[in-house]
Amino acid sequence: NWNNTDVTVTFTCQETFRQVQSCPAPVIVNTDTPRMGRVVTGAAFDTAGNATNRSVTVRLDKAPPVVAITSPPQHDVFNTSYISLDVTASDALSGATVMCDNPALPNIAPAEAPYKYQEASYSCNVFLQDGQNKVRAIATDNAGNQSIAVLDAKREGIINCSGFETISMGGPVSFAARGLTVAGYYRGHYP
Repeated sequence: NWNNTDVTVTFTCQETFRQVQSCPAPVIVNTDTPRMGRVVTGAAFDTAGNATNRSVTVRLDKAPPVVAITSPPQHDVFNTSYISLDVTASDALSGATVMCDNPALPNIAPAEAPYKYQEASYSCNVFLQDGQNKVRAIATDNAGNQSIAVLDAKREGIINCSGFETISMGGPVSFAARGLTVAGYYRGHYP
């Protein structure tokens, strides 16, 4: 397992047939380890000079992943209920996963991109509400470190043009919805 804070490895020594002469001191791992981890070994000695060794592998990753939304561009305007985000994320040690969401729509489950090691490109869909949105790509590495990229996007509502009760053949048409007035001339025919 990966850790994101300093790790203290403590050894416990018990006598079996002879008294314990020395027990190893705790070892603090406080710098990032290689991807395969750092092996910490301790040796206990009894009064006859016999040694017993124990080892543990520690994986430490304190650095957050790097994440960026590469598409669509900032401040774009959309007329759809969702957009597709292209995201890059990287984490040199423990690897990263990416999740995309819109905090303005907390009842919609976030979209999770598949796990990939180190630098990767991801794509995920995020729902939009009418008006301004701040959608996020959240990269989390296996040690629990997190980085967030934010995209400002605007959704302009789609006008629903249904609900006419009667339209005269060849007559003028005018209706208002959401503060927008649409006027024109109807040239259709009845079914």
